[in-house]
Amino acid sequence: MSITTHSPSCIPASWLGRDGTPLSEEEKIRELNGYAEEIRDHMQHLLEQAVQMGVSENFVRIVLSDMVASMERPNKQFSN
Repeated sequence: MSITTHSPSCIPASWLGRDGTPLSEEEKIRELNGYAEEIRDHMQHLLEQAVQMGVSENFVRIVLSDMVASMERPNKQFSN
């Protein structure tokens, strides 16, 4: 699935609801964008620090990707 983002941060230009339509509530969008930007900043810092300490950049990217893949599904009440 391709997502249109606000480059270079990869924050989506819109967030899709469970029905596939974009969220329209600006406060929710700002909050989600804030969370996403904060997480991206932490991930970038981790990448930079790990590489500076001698860790393979590719390895860090794999670890970060695995972390996302291992996330538990949200409460069934809120998921598809």
